Amino acid sequence: MSNTIHVSGSHTSFQGSDVYSSSVNGDQNELRRKRVWVQLYAETKDAGLVCRRCGISRPTLRPWWERFQRKGDAGLVSLSRRPHHSPCRVLDRERIDLILVLRDERKLGPKRIQAELLRHHDLRLSTATIWKVLHAHERVPLVRRRLPGILDDSAGRCLETVFRWIR
Repeated sequence: MSNTIHVSGSHTSFQGSDVYSSSVNGDQNELRRKRVWVQLYAETKDAGLVCRRCGISRPTLRPWWERFQRKGDAGLVSLSRRPHHSPCRVLDRERIDLILVLRDERKLGPKRIQAELLRHHDLRLSTATIWKVLHAHERVPLVRRRLPGILDDSAGRCLETVFRWIR
């Protein structure tokens, strides 16, 4: 089925029901949808009509129309939103290695690692950042195991409990 656009006066109709349907191939569907926008705008030169018919805003139509004019169909492909650089990036390889060494050699949790980094390395990192590093490097959370302590003979209650961090 062809996806053609018929424009007559103020009435616009779309042939091809698959233009707006969701499918497994979402990128192709998105490309078709944008192509419909720019084709309709090219035929009518009425941004208000296109936006009403397609359910989009003018600020959405404008950049796609400009990209289509510059690059053709290649301009309708969505670009990555990933930043090119992160000037405020907190972690580098050296800091990540330092966190992992504190975890592996001294069996410290995120709060203790945070304290050690501040005390000995003058490095301020949030516990959330430390957790992200540990999780990314598949370091499981430490489990606090309760070991029996000194028992009172008469009542059988534990007077002193010993805690040990294990992995």
